[in-house]
Amino acid sequence: MRGIFSEVFTQAKEIFKEGNFNGLKEAHNVTENALSHLSKAFRGSFKDVKGALFAWGATGRYEMGPRSDLDIIVVTNLNEMSLKGRLKFKAALKKFIREIKKQLPHNKIDLLVWHDIDNLISAARTNGIDRQAVALAHFVCGDEEVRDKFFKTREANITLDRYGNVRELAQIFTTNKWRAQRALKGDKDFKFVYGGLRASHFLFQFAKYYFDFDPRLVTIEDAAKKLAEAGVISKKECLDIIRATDVLLWFRLRGQTIQKTPFPKITSSLIKEIAKREKIKEEVLRTLLNLSRQRIFSILGRVEQKFIIPEIVRTSRHKNKKLIKKLLDYSTSVTKEVEVEAMKSSDQIVKMLCGARTKDPNVLDFIATNNPGDWYVLYRVATNPNAAPETLHKLVVPPSNLPEHLKKLYRGQEWRNIRLYVVRNPNVSARTLKVIKKYRSLWGMDRKESIEKLRKIKQGGRLRHKLFRRMLRK
Repeated sequence: MRGIFSEVFTQAKEIFKEGNFNGLKEAHNVTENALSHLSKAFRGSFKDVKGALFAWGATGRYEMGPRSDLDIIVVTNLNEMSLKGRLKFKAALKKFIREIKKQLPHNKIDLLVWHDIDNLISAARTNGIDRQAVALAHFVCGDEEVRDKFFKTREANITLDRYGNVRELAQIFTTNKWRAQRALKGDKDFKFVYGGLRASHFLFQFAKYYFDFDPRLVTIEDAAKKLAEAGVISKKECLDIIRATDVLLWFRLRGQTIQKTPFPKITSSLIKEIAKREKIKEEVLRTLLNLSRQRIFSILGRVEQKFIIPEIVRTSRHKNKKLIKKLLDYSTSVTKEVEVEAMKSSDQIVKMLCGARTKDPNVLDFIATNNPGDWYVLYRVATNPNAAPETLHKLVVPPSNLPEHLKKLYRGQEWRNIRLYVVRNPNVSARTLKVIKKYRSLWGMDRKESIEKLRKIKQGGRLRHKLFRRMLRK
């Protein structure tokens, strides 16, 4: 038995070293095709309107699969337009979306629309999802004046904001740890399992931060080579990152096609089906996937310990650096003393890390109550499975004494991911789901999942009622 395993591992290792899977190339071709359709649709729709189209996420990194979301941003300067110009913009946007749905029916549009660049930057400084989108966006097509203003405003407000950029690294770091914990509990989402594509993306985002958001860093290959040149990783690690990402993208492309979803699940049946189609031994493919994930996980772990964690500790404004180190150390549990000190802190990074790490519902409630309007802190509370139902309700319903401009955040596009992860939290109540159900936005994922969860709760209640009546009859 040991000999068979050794033979399979040797085969997988040899295939990995050869690096001939062409996952990166295939993903690049799929993205090029999507960008071609996007550009054509945008130019046709916005020929009489000043606007610019940007790409980020998988679309920006040239990592799309046949079912991947279209991560795009449309920006204009409506403040400089007349009423007639604003109406023309809205009509152009509708036409653009309609055309994209027609040309790329299997790709969900994850679209951020901003009518004013200053408002876009303001939103990006408020929440991490929009900040990532703005920080990583690159120009696709459109008006050059809008493009230049976007890049100039981004540089002044995002690129040069060191604390904000390190806070973003801390936010992604905690998200990856949370995802890893979910994977251990049975979450098989290919994107988020340990050493999955999310880990590869984190290395890419770290490279963008480390090299001052160099616009020449577009793909994971660019990022890995630049990190190797700077001595952050070795040349062998650089090759391993590229090879591993190549395998993972190759697998995801086929997983999306078979399961017809942007987020394929790693299941035995999927591995078996891909192995059959590609004429690879099932055991070899499974071992190759594990080997690829282990390499990325190992390299990322070393970069985290040597570069990312020290950078977060240095940049935090909290005087007690030992406290931050303890909050970043996922090998041990957070003590009561650490929680108490973190709750007293005014540093956003410290409060955010405490919201991610604590298992005490009372601590989470304290953090939620005392940090209204703080997306980074409340997002971590939303993803914490120990948050009580009442605490989760506070995350979507603003306190009555909150200033009006902060209340608007709770109702707006900026809060969409907090609402989504409140819906996905196992402790969310039907009362909170009914509140989220009322929110309507272009994105709509939060509302859609709240309706689905309410339906399941209702069905579960009916089933319990039937069982109870049967018991009474007996």
